[in-house]
Amino acid sequence: MGESTIEEGGVWVISEPSDSDKFDVIYELNSIGRKLADRNNNTLTLVLIGYALQEKIEEIKRFSYDYILYAENKMFEYYDLENYANTLVEMIRKYKPGVVLLGSTLYGRTIAPWIASALKTGLTADCIWLDMNEGTLIQVRPAFGDNIEAEIICPRRKPQMATVRPHVFPLAECRDNDGTCKLVRYDVTNFKTDFLTLLDRIKVLENSQSLEKAQIIFAVGRGIKSKKNLDMVFELAVLYGAQVGATRALVDMGMIDRKYQIGQTGVTVKPKLYIAFGISGCIQHMSGVLCNEIWAVNNDENAQIFKKATLGCVADINVFLPLLLNKMKE
Repeated sequence: MGESTIEEGGVWVISEPSDSDKFDVIYELNSIGRKLADRNNNTLTLVLIGYALQEKIEEIKRFSYDYILYAENKMFEYYDLENYANTLVEMIRKYKPGVVLLGSTLYGRTIAPWIASALKTGLTADCIWLDMNEGTLIQVRPAFGDNIEAEIICPRRKPQMATVRPHVFPLAECRDNDGTCKLVRYDVTNFKTDFLTLLDRIKVLENSQSLEKAQIIFAVGRGIKSKKNLDMVFELAVLYGAQVGATRALVDMGMIDRKYQIGQTGVTVKPKLYIAFGISGCIQHMSGVLCNEIWAVNNDENAQIFKKATLGCVADINVFLPLLLNKMKE
């Protein structure tokens, strides 16, 4: 594409890598990004880095972005933190956006601090609400164990940067491609190759349905007590067509992989049904559970989880799980 001018001071959304299973977060950011840009009479730009991007670009053009700024090169076929981050820093320095948003995903949490540090600007992580007031980004995020919501501003440095917790904003609605979205290609020639030496690349096979997109989740906590009980929960999940999640406590005990962790330091989920086995219900875990239908099983009738649950059962996990599994197999 020929050179096109992206207005200074606009709102930017930084895309996930094009092959990421979290790519849909850009459509949630489109929803809030559009409101922020309109409120401040600015443009909204989607920034995309990768290789063989045409299909992704055509998909993104159906949403309400004014510009798609993209860097396409064979060197970007696989995610490389240094080259991705340096390219984004160069783009920001050239076009001078006022606001830069990323998803609070593994990618966003990793690359956003690098960018903010290079630009000597502020960064608010894991925001749950955003607003704009006369060019100043109002950033709201949980604090003190999610017991309060803090409003944070960064009026003296630009761009104002924030990562946004997934699932707190609705997916934007797509539209007919009316040709109003302008494409701007950014050519990169200054690649660094001495940061890391790639020895091999192994594709990790995940479950067919990601935890963050699951409609039913069976979550397990410290009260699950044994590997035998954990295996029964996995078996139940298969029978129900559910995904398994876990608390940080169980991950730290080494009983389950960190990819299953839900909560403040894990993923945020928004299922239709959340069934908690042996989970106390502390705020650090429940802050990652956006669900109106929570069922809980715990042997402590005073467990905090019952204050959140729509259905509760006080029972011994060692007795309850075998009975439920046998009933499901009948």
